Amino acid sequence: MAAAGCKPSFQGPDAEDLDYRIRVDFCKTRDDMREYIQQYIPNVTEEQIDEWTANGKLESMEINGQRMYFRRAASNLFLIDSACIAVKKALIDPSEIIDGIHSSDLASVNGIRSYVANAQSSGKSLVNPRYAKMRHTISVNADAVPAGEVIRCWVPFPRRDVRRQKVELLATSEEKFKVSDIKAPHSCVYMEKKAVAGEPTVFWIEYNFDTRAEYFDLSGAKSAAYDKSSELYKRYTCEQPPHIVFNERMVALSDSLTKGIQNPVDKAKAIFSWIDTTFPWAGSREYGTMANIPAYVLDNGHGDCGMKTLLFMTLARIAGIPCHWESGLVDYDDCDWNMHDWCKVYFEGIGWVPVDQSHGLFEYRNIYPELTWINLGSVDHDRIVFNNEWGKPLQPAKKFARSEPVDYQKGEVEWRGGNIYFDKWKMSYDVQFIKK
Repeated sequence: MAAAGCKPSFQGPDAEDLDYRIRVDFCKTRDDMREYIQQYIPNVTEEQIDEWTANGKLESMEINGQRMYFRRAASNLFLIDSACIAVKKALIDPSEIIDGIHSSDLASVNGIRSYVANAQSSGKSLVNPRYAKMRHTISVNADAVPAGEVIRCWVPFPRRDVRRQKVELLATSEEKFKVSDIKAPHSCVYMEKKAVAGEPTVFWIEYNFDTRAEYFDLSGAKSAAYDKSSELYKRYTCEQPPHIVFNERMVALSDSLTKGIQNPVDKAKAIFSWIDTTFPWAGSREYGTMANIPAYVLDNGHGDCGMKTLLFMTLARIAGIPCHWESGLVDYDDCDWNMHDWCKVYFEGIGWVPVDQSHGLFEYRNIYPELTWINLGSVDHDRIVFNNEWGKPLQPAKKFARSEPVDYQKGEVEWRGGNIYFDKWKMSYDVQFIKK
């Protein structure tokens, strides 16, 4: 019998819905590609566009007899093609580089150095608390459903079972609401509201939260032998179709990366560093449009945070390292909140430690070599956790496939006629930091 966490519960879109989602994502034309690229390469040729299209660096599909491009294909080109990366890098103003660090990264680098120093001096793993108030709003477009119909809405809510964060629900847009169980894989607040003709249907929740940086020094650390008969080991080293699958290709890859390595910490580092140095970050298609996300990363040579995390989790689990998904929001630069995915791995004798595969090896490790592995074992206080699993049912359960069937950070909306997809509603975060 499969462990509880391994039972498939993923509900992806049906064929008609999948076709619609693909057309939403692949909505740009060749002219759109040319116009964007000319910002950086004014004399780009048609032959270059043909080559990037043929090799997949400008991701495209033929839809209804017309070549259509992924909506982020042009910007992704300057993240995954080495020549285009060099062109964009050459445009950086030298004055923006301060002591070898880009000015936009200084606050983040100093924040990491601060929490590491505080953790090391205090001997604590949780340090540098930050307090804030959040309003998370979902606004369904006017007349997205007929007037009088009930819209069902699930708004993400910070987990209450994560030791590095605390949360207090302050208010909701609707008098009646339901908060998911504390152990639900996707934490949310559920509400309902009738649509009014000509008006958007707005849901919101407001809460206080505080988060802390979490630090584990894994330099030289060794994991004790796992108890392979334990429920923890069986649950977090199993397959989870359709995206964590132990096929021949993945098994061979994991074995090649960890061959001869006995210590699970070193195995995790080998997988982590290979993914980081092999696959650049690039904007992703909606996850529900990909049959197997780790295979997509291998085939296309790039992935975003969740895609690279699922590849790491697949290879780590094959190598016998327990791991589970985490995702939520991250604040990249004081109120620049965005969605983000990472995971946690379990080392016997150490415990669960965070792993941020897409942040990878520390970018400025030539300046601060002691921070090389900071993203394998530690996280700053800049993130909120909503989920500890992917692709599980919401509470209460949706009747239709989710807009994002894998992840859950924006929210979900439906009515009796079906799911209400992302293009029919907007989401916003309003955050105010609190001094204590």
